[in-house]
Amino acid sequence: MRRLFFTLTAILIASSIFAQEKKEPNKIALIIAIGDYPEDGGWDKLSSANDVPLIAGALKQQGFKNENITILKDKQATFQGMKDAIDRFIKKAQKGDIAVLHYSGHGQQIDDDNGDEGDGLDEALVPYDAPEENTGANINKHFRDDLLGQKLKELRTALGPEGNLLVVLDACHSGTATRGLGTKRGTTKIYRMPANMKKVVVKNDHNEATLGLIDDGPELASMVALEACAPDQCNTEGKLGDTGVGSLSLSFSRAIEKADKNTTYRGLFENIRLEMAAMVPGQTPMSEGELDKVIFGGKLMPKAYYFTADSLTKDNMIKITAGKLFGIFEGTTVKLYKPDTRPADTANVAPLATGKIIRADQYTSIIQLDKKVSIDIAKSSWIYLDEINYGELSVKVKISIEDADKSKLVNGYLKDIKQASLVNENGDLSVVSGTNGFSKDSITLVTAQDIVIWQAPKEMDQQKLKENLQDKIADFALARYLKGLNMTNTDYQVTFEIVPVKKVGDNWVVDEEKKKQIDKGSIILREGDRFRIKIINNTNRILYYTILDIAPDNSVTPLFPPKNDRPDNYNIRPDQSPLVLNRIFKVGKPYGTDVVKIIASDKPLDLVAAFGSRDGMATRGGGLSPFEKSISSKMKKEPKKRGLGSDDEANMQSNAVNINSTSITITK
Repeated sequence: MRRLFFTLTAILIASSIFAQEKKEPNKIALIIAIGDYPEDGGWDKLSSANDVPLIAGALKQQGFKNENITILKDKQATFQGMKDAIDRFIKKAQKGDIAVLHYSGHGQQIDDDNGDEGDGLDEALVPYDAPEENTGANINKHFRDDLLGQKLKELRTALGPEGNLLVVLDACHSGTATRGLGTKRGTTKIYRMPANMKKVVVKNDHNEATLGLIDDGPELASMVALEACAPDQCNTEGKLGDTGVGSLSLSFSRAIEKADKNTTYRGLFENIRLEMAAMVPGQTPMSEGELDKVIFGGKLMPKAYYFTADSLTKDNMIKITAGKLFGIFEGTTVKLYKPDTRPADTANVAPLATGKIIRADQYTSIIQLDKKVSIDIAKSSWIYLDEINYGELSVKVKISIEDADKSKLVNGYLKDIKQASLVNENGDLSVVSGTNGFSKDSITLVTAQDIVIWQAPKEMDQQKLKENLQDKIADFALARYLKGLNMTNTDYQVTFEIVPVKKVGDNWVVDEEKKKQIDKGSIILREGDRFRIKIINNTNRILYYTILDIAPDNSVTPLFPPKNDRPDNYNIRPDQSPLVLNRIFKVGKPYGTDVVKIIASDKPLDLVAAFGSRDGMATRGGGLSPFEKSISSKMKKEPKKRGLGSDDEANMQSNAVNINSTSITITK
């Protein structure tokens, strides 16, 4: 009997451990809704209370229990009340849990207090007791992005690497423009702090991605953030019947209704985007984080680099926001698939439609579809590039390899790279090994000016060699194209200056001697010199900027936005001009002529798809780089040019850009 008792006890303990291992994660949520702001605070009343049942209902549909949904409303949601509630939420979170933090209320920009913002302004949520204007009595009542980011990092640590966090912000968090006629959840007014409260110290690790909320680390839970509008917009309320509601809250609840067990956050966001486009036209919802995870703790799906359509004409043409700057040219074919169709699935799933790019501008393209589709299908589809026409990105490559077998091998690789055309003389690039003084132990890629742009390590795997040759040729082609690209558009005229700096004590100051030389018109910098960039907005509108550095070896580096940051964070208002950016750059090799370019546009320009996606960076709203395509892609003949009719021309107007360049001579 005693033996049986111990046996049963062991079985029960083992069963208990097994049950713990199989236990479903807890799903917890904190909903903060502030609409009945006090009259003396200066804020308009909002319909935030109506968002609560929408969000709670959507979460319950996804398995969140009522007792695990905490609601903080109006007077409860003071600055201290919000902070305490989030702290309690963090304590409640356990390893592996799934957590949701939702905020409905006003948002506002406020003077930066620690020097980590490029534009000198923090984004902030507005608690119940935070006034619209600073009277000196309530300096610290705004819930800054820095504090929110800190609290979310604590929450993600509590959830652990197996956990999952979703943050939904139904507020304006920038407020530099207003759209629509509904109630605004934010203001264009900046909350100004007294001069003696402002911090003058600036940091060089500037990163404003997602209000500074997204951070990486192996000990942190995965996170996705959904926001109601872009930083240059206010968030307009929507309508449910005659009732005012948050546009993001309503769109989120409707997108959840359509979700199934395979829906990813990216697919969820695409449905939110479409809902909001119909509800509050002109407002651009934003997303960031691990969007390729299945919602609420699901598995991570393969990344998808795709485009989405901006519009559809009566002649069955659609426009995408990607063009020559992305390496996309006329003649490239595309396929349209249902949202959340991953690249691996496209081989087994019939496309909804196919099309061909009939016009490519700098960062928009027009696609002629092969059949009529509805506006809903056109705007919801994920658009993948199919067969690519490299157009102006073709590269002449010469092989100069001593070893016959190695030469034959590389020749075969290059024949598969459709962007490369083999020549015997006058190549744009040469693949060299054992000739012209180069080592025969490795393979080197050299420009016509004898600048080495890549060298294969010894004994490199053949597949890796093949992939690297393709990538480096693609990078060279894009850099060469961008280097010669200049466009003048007075409506988007933004210029920039190189400001040399040197360190004096603990501070970086302008190097007046070098500045005098630059002011004379010739920029010569030595290896080790430092500089900042000053931007001047010569218009009366808000404009977005992208700054690229094209090195003498034709490699392209985006200086702004930096890697892992969002393009919409980089805009300049007329009242900010001139703006000296915080980051300090150090001059280095290779020596020669370096070209810096600033591209100004009326909308954020995401060039990650053109030269960043191989690093695993997914673009918001899509973006398959042509350099991601298989090297076995076949070229199609370029189609005959086709003009657009007058009605279509009005609907498909391309976004204009202004491009300015400056050359820097880099010496030892």
